[in-house]
Amino acid sequence: MNETDTFSNLLVVFVVAICVAAVIAYGKVLFG
Repeated sequence: MNETDTFSNLLVVFVVAICVAAVIAYGKVLFG
């Protein structure tokens, strides 16, 4: 198990989570 691979995977998950949260917030602004 490589530490850089683990870090990269966590970074990807983190970025995806931010994108999802941003889309949800944007949707609430549009449709809220």
